[in-house]
Amino acid sequence: MSSILKNIAIIGASGSVGKPTLDELLKIGKHNITVITRKSSEAVFPAGVRVEKGDYDDDAFMQSALAGQDVLIIMLAFPALPQQDLILQQAAKAGVKYVLPSEYGMDSQNEKACEISSMIQEKEDIQNRIKELGMKFIAVVTNFWTDYMIAHRAGGYDLLTRKATIHPGPYRWHTTTQAQVGRGIAAMLSLPTTTIERDFANNWLYLTSFHVTHEEMFHAILQATSSTEADWMVERKPAEQLVREGKEKLGKGDCSGVWDVLHGAVFAEGYGGAYSREPHNGMLGLPEEDLVEVIRTAAREVKE
Repeated sequence: MSSILKNIAIIGASGSVGKPTLDELLKIGKHNITVITRKSSEAVFPAGVRVEKGDYDDDAFMQSALAGQDVLIIMLAFPALPQQDLILQQAAKAGVKYVLPSEYGMDSQNEKACEISSMIQEKEDIQNRIKELGMKFIAVVTNFWTDYMIAHRAGGYDLLTRKATIHPGPYRWHTTTQAQVGRGIAAMLSLPTTTIERDFANNWLYLTSFHVTHEEMFHAILQATSSTEADWMVERKPAEQLVREGKEKLGKGDCSGVWDVLHGAVFAEGYGGAYSREPHNGMLGLPEEDLVEVIRTAAREVKE
């Protein structure tokens, strides 16, 4: 086994965390990168990246694309997640050693979170599937992506209409920028293989940018947008209440309740919004970030 995991394939390299991950791996410059993408994709990738275009259900194509790969990073968009099991079978057949499955969100180790959402429970199922197939998983925990949350008017903060639902209280939760996700993954995959095997094989990688209360995030938004609370329509509601309301919706057959449950769980104590383990930022040498500046930049990308 080489001193580092040299050959890395990425599925979803043009996506929200795929692009920063690819960019950071290229910046480090230690790996041979293969991007696997659909035939229909119009994404353009940097020079020096091997690009393989085909269909994920084409076994011959996938075996060719995955041959000799040490690591497969899967970053599928939500609608494509059902294809993950087929991709894993193909990766195992090709001899891939490590898989970063499509997680990059809430902590799939948290039992309480798994109990309230089949989406989170399915992450554990995928981890078990990877092990059954003879490979090793590395699950990446990030919680909400800070800049994505701001730009897409999520997390209870709508910068377009200046409406906010604030979850009061001292509970601090972790949130990670898309750039930090990319930096963290690239830094971890640049560690010696022995370190990865010891610390991350069939284990979790915890990344963070900020550890804040919901109220502190709102005050940073006010500062970034040069506004005051008087400029906003603000409702204060315990996060636990949002979880309860989501469960009630689901009980009545309203599937929108799943988003209330997931949203509330990030900000409610006990569901893994505050990591149960120390983030790996220090070990990986990740930089500290400026919350106000991150919000200010993301605010320019707010979607209608």
